[in-house]
Amino acid sequence: MKILIVDDDKNIRYSLRRLLEYNGYEVVLTEEPKAAIQAVQGEPDIELVLMDMNFSHSTDGEEGLTLLKQAKLFRPDVPIILMTAWGSIDLAVRGMRAGAFDFITKPWNKDVLMERIRTAKTLSNSKTLSNSPLKGEKTGEHSAKKASPLRGGLVGSIVCNPPYICKKEASTMDDNVLLHEPHLALFVPDDDPLRFYRAIGQYARQRLKSGGQLFLEINERLGSETQQLLSSLGFAHIIIYKDQFHKDRFIKACK
Repeated sequence: MKILIVDDDKNIRYSLRRLLEYNGYEVVLTEEPKAAIQAVQGEPDIELVLMDMNFSHSTDGEEGLTLLKQAKLFRPDVPIILMTAWGSIDLAVRGMRAGAFDFITKPWNKDVLMERIRTAKTLSNSKTLSNSPLKGEKTGEHSAKKASPLRGGLVGSIVCNPPYICKKEASTMDDNVLLHEPHLALFVPDDDPLRFYRAIGQYARQRLKSGGQLFLEINERLGSETQQLLSSLGFAHIIIYKDQFHKDRFIKACK
């Protein structure tokens, strides 16, 4: 996989190149928008872009948003992850609505960054495969199989109960849960507790119809953070519902 890095800070470019090459990725480096657009146009094997939001003394992210829109005109299929040291929910929402795949702030956690790159790659490959005809199926052929949601069709709702318990919360849980429930279905890293919600939200953006609804069970301690995450992904009309114990337990969001 070839990744384009766009950042005017040579130290950032160098650090990212070392990290990505260590993890087996091929890297293309550019330091300003014009060169980035040339790379997007001239190198069709670029599969992902890591893009800074600011290329001057400005910190409002407008330069990055403009570059994002230009890059999407030439390569709408390539996921773009925005980077900035001046992160905000408002800026993240604007970036997502303009077509960004994800948004990270500097300094980044390298494990979180690599996880988001892998998620982008997986979802991008899934989208490509879902839009390809089945073996033996003629292009343009209409069939019931082609309308299947598992093959890329749009759906009206997605319901999920992902893992959401931080590992540090294990000491507060009942022994019967810890002994009999698979830990993979329970726990998430303390430093990235919303990793599954981020991936599900990104998937839902591609698979939900306009007006479609996403329903998720949530960690009672992370209701506000989950709401902000879904907002940053471009969802609207986000509502948190309480359970019978009056704790934040479910969230609904509309595309």
